[in-house]
Amino acid sequence: MKKLIIGIFISTFLVNILGGSFVQAAGIADISLASEYQTWKQRFVSANGAPSGSLRVIQPENDNVTVSEAQGYGMLLALYNDDRDTFEKLWRYVEFYKDERGLMHWKIDKSGVITGKNAATDADEDIGYALLAASKRWKVYETEARAYINAIYTYEVEPGTYVLKPGDVWGGSDATNPSYYAPAYYREFARFTQNEGWYKVIETCYEIMKRARHPETGLLPEWTTINGTSSERITWNSNKDNFSYNAIRVPWRIALDWIWSGDPRAMEVMDPMMEFFANEEILRSGYRLDGAPIVNYFDAAFAAGIAAGSKASKNPLFTAEMAERLVSMTTETYYGASLRLLALLLVTNNFPNYGIVFDILPVLPPDETEFPALIEVEHPKDGGRISGEKKLKIFVEDVDPDIYRATYEVDSQGEKEMEVSGKYHQAKIIFDDWIWNGEGPYTIVYRIYNSSGEQTAQKTVRLFVKH
Repeated sequence: MKKLIIGIFISTFLVNILGGSFVQAAGIADISLASEYQTWKQRFVSANGAPSGSLRVIQPENDNVTVSEAQGYGMLLALYNDDRDTFEKLWRYVEFYKDERGLMHWKIDKSGVITGKNAATDADEDIGYALLAASKRWKVYETEARAYINAIYTYEVEPGTYVLKPGDVWGGSDATNPSYYAPAYYREFARFTQNEGWYKVIETCYEIMKRARHPETGLLPEWTTINGTSSERITWNSNKDNFSYNAIRVPWRIALDWIWSGDPRAMEVMDPMMEFFANEEILRSGYRLDGAPIVNYFDAAFAAGIAAGSKASKNPLFTAEMAERLVSMTTETYYGASLRLLALLLVTNNFPNYGIVFDILPVLPPDETEFPALIEVEHPKDGGRISGEKKLKIFVEDVDPDIYRATYEVDSQGEKEMEVSGKYHQAKIIFDDWIWNGEGPYTIVYRIYNSSGEQTAQKTVRLFVKH
């Protein structure tokens, strides 16, 4: 019975956090992710030019240089393919090339010479999350993960504004890159390090994207400012105000937040963008923000971004179409191949949030009572419309409410405790004060913790508010 309960819970939980609305495409059913990973690894992972006992991800099309971004992608791909040996050797390379702030220098040539000093934030957050997830999956790297994530916050988040900087020594309000925004990670960084400042980074990322995006296409520029305007500081990128090869990562990162957290702001960013792509007769690998194409071809890097983003689309047929198209496309370039494989993991529901998955069941209370940890919502129900002063009420069937803690979190604004009342945990809410998202939807995440402080369940509901 215990195994059955645990199995049912894990299945239900994984469907919730992975986004169960995926429509299977014909090509997806036949793809071997293990084979795809091995092909990628053979082509782009090398010990040549790497310190002893380490590995690096190379760019064959660019004289076999290594950039920190590549190490981050490689660590994620090794993690999700349960390739611990490769993960450890990629991490050793990162450690060898850390700067004085504890983050990896961004570019190393094939001989091991640092040719791009200081750190790049997009790489660092992928490395940081990979370490965090490894600490859950393999029970190692917890100390390293904490140190790396804390360094990201100290040096790559602008103090006071919470703007994500593009590197550890520059940028912020005058230059920020939306394709670096990874709110799905930041929620886990906050929980892992107990630093609530990460929630403010999430808020700022979504605020900037709202200001910077095109009002009709939803497309976002490569670079922007805290006000959503063109960044004068960026002088080397002719596409800084276009949707090009940096910006194509926005759909992947923001769709991931939708899948993992259900934050409605993620859908608000992604849906108009995906609607634009779905309505394009011929897709291109680059656009002005108004939707005018700037190139006349379509490649795997763009297919990857759009396919990943379509997981946060309200059009399941487009999701299926893009998944199938992604499977059929190949590329010889490091960047396109890496984004393609990351996107394939996402669209096949193989990119779970390891920050949570390995923290939950099987975990039992001290008295070994079977603990199904399936949260039941008494009121208000998912999709409900509510107003005035009401109570949130949840319970776990056949479990004494005094042996577990319950919290709720509204739109990623931080967890709050719920009080025990009879068989329920409850919290009094004045819904008329919920005005930041109009009538909604508002996302509430309920969490259950056992007496050891370990999370054993999570449930998400979405509510609408009558004003």
